[in-house]
Amino acid sequence: MSYSNVHGVTGALIALGGYQAGGDPGLLAGLAAAFLSHDLLDRIGEKSYGDMRASFVWEFVPLMVFLAVVSVHPLGWVLGAGWIAGNMMDLIDKRLYLSVFGLVEPGEFFPCHRRSPTVPLTQRQTKALTIIATIGLLVISSTVM
Repeated sequence: MSYSNVHGVTGALIALGGYQAGGDPGLLAGLAAAFLSHDLLDRIGEKSYGDMRASFVWEFVPLMVFLAVVSVHPLGWVLGAGWIAGNMMDLIDKRLYLSVFGLVEPGEFFPCHRRSPTVPLTQRQTKALTIIATIGLLVISSTVM
């Protein structure tokens, strides 16, 4: 299971930074950078969280934290757009399956899903990254309004 929390939070914070730095044009640049950040993060080879129950907990709880932040933050829409942009490569390759339309096989559209990771992580490191991303979201979003 991919670590959508790490991709999403990274994308959200990049988009927020772009918006804060340059308004609407900055947001467009931030969303593009959030999208491209997925490729860089996929060079870090996350490990599975474990069984389906563990995967659910490690993805669902951070997602609920993210949704809580988005629901109260004045720029929640920017964070939400960034989360989508940061996860878009997986959403296209692994969830929306362009193969449904006969265009590609699942996981074959973006190069990051065809190459081996540069930095393999352990399961513990993958979980730590999820925690760090969630804490980073809470800290940064509370200081940027």
